[in-house]
Amino acid sequence: MLHSQYHRPNGWDYVPAGHQNPFGEAIQWGDYHLRELALYVERLADNGPYLTFFSTLGDA
Repeated sequence: MLHSQYHRPNGWDYVPAGHQNPFGEAIQWGDYHLRELALYVERLADNGPYLTFFSTLGDA
């Protein structure tokens, strides 16, 4: 995820010299969800199972 911002209202983001808007921050939850999406798309392409945290007895 490029050019993300962490928490602009509190002024916690890095603002490079010569710029008014912050960018270049790492946001772990964004990276996590992007990775989850990539794994989900890969499973769909391979006709793999839909993974869930909870399952019913019929799924076991």
